[in-house]
Amino acid sequence: MSKRPFLQKLLNVRPAEWKVVTQLFWLQFFMGTGIAFFFTASFSHFLEKFSASQLAWVMIISSPLLFLTGWVFTKFEHRFHLTRVGTIVIILMAISILTLQLSSNWIKGDWFYYITFAWYYVLYLASNLCFWSITSTLFDVRQSKRLFAVISGGDIPAKFIGYTMAYFFVHTVGPLNLLWPAFAFMLGSLPFLYQLSKSGVVHHHHHHAEHAVEFVQGKGFKVFVKRYTLNTLIRRLAVLTFIISACLAIVNYAFYKEVKEENHGNKELSNFIILFMAASQIIALLVKIIFTGRIVASIGIKKSLLVTPLVLLGLLIVIVSAQFVSSESNLVFYAFGIAAIAVEVLRTAITNPVFLTVMQPLNPNARSKAHAIVKGIMDPFAFLFAGILLIIIKNLKPGNELLILCYILAFFGISWIVSILLVNRS
Repeated sequence: MSKRPFLQKLLNVRPAEWKVVTQLFWLQFFMGTGIAFFFTASFSHFLEKFSASQLAWVMIISSPLLFLTGWVFTKFEHRFHLTRVGTIVIILMAISILTLQLSSNWIKGDWFYYITFAWYYVLYLASNLCFWSITSTLFDVRQSKRLFAVISGGDIPAKFIGYTMAYFFVHTVGPLNLLWPAFAFMLGSLPFLYQLSKSGVVHHHHHHAEHAVEFVQGKGFKVFVKRYTLNTLIRRLAVLTFIISACLAIVNYAFYKEVKEENHGNKELSNFIILFMAASQIIALLVKIIFTGRIVASIGIKKSLLVTPLVLLGLLIVIVSAQFVSSESNLVFYAFGIAAIAVEVLRTAITNPVFLTVMQPLNPNARSKAHAIVKGIMDPFAFLFAGILLIIIKNLKPGNELLILCYILAFFGISWIVSILLVNRS
């Protein structure tokens, strides 16, 4: 027996779907590897000069950049075929990476450190909009439940390879020299997009009056938002996206702060974060590829979405209890480390693919607009909100900043659950 049928059975992919699924997997893999190298380069470069607390300002700076990216992508999507949009986006991402690498040789201002790291979030958003605008048009609701976890699984080994290789070379060749492999891997995704385009399975969105989103006459940003938030499901998904993005931004910030206290040097901090990201991807790969599709099929979308916030709330109880019970900082550090890994794994393996499955009942046009709104509009607002909130907390100088952040995360966790219940009612 060949390995191919075994893999199809293991991954729950049918023979007729195999070719498209593998092409999407490798498309995601190459883009993901490029972005992983970029993250390591920009993150290490930033920590060479600034403390982890300055990451809040990166969130604020990235907010308008993310909004502009989402708006430009929507304009492109209206004018061109999806595979042409994808080609343009990938080429622009590669050019931007190359530009930052070459500019680093003569730009030494502090602002360049902030812009470079903020640009990571732009690349991440652009690649997600590019990938999922294509993928969401290829499968129906039943197929998406089985396949989205497998298709998006290419991002996980990509990140693992990127983070692992970067760990060994970041302090040898210098952080920004890792932008060269980031540039190469990004361009390496183009052949797989070309194969998808050549196969003819990707179709352009047809913009007509008979779609699931109520039509509103006019132009401009206000009309755009009104046109696509009249749909109850899209509106509630947008709110849920804001909650999830803000929550995860605060979790990462708090974890980086805790790691910084345990690893006083910036070099040690960046090494720890890179290893942490690599380890979390191994766990996420096993969960996502093997279990996610089966979990969704067995307990349903509603219960699957509830897994991450419930686990987060449970771990927050452990963290808060550890702070009151023990004065040992190591106990709190390890508890928060477990929480950060759990949230990262569950977000990557369950929340993201299941969240995308929720959008599948919308027709392709409305589905595309839902992706543009929840990622291109709500993510920037979430980053802006989280960044401002973290700066306010830092300036207020509370006695126990981590405890305050835990209470805020608990509020977001409860809001997360309520929002999921509202989405499922839609």
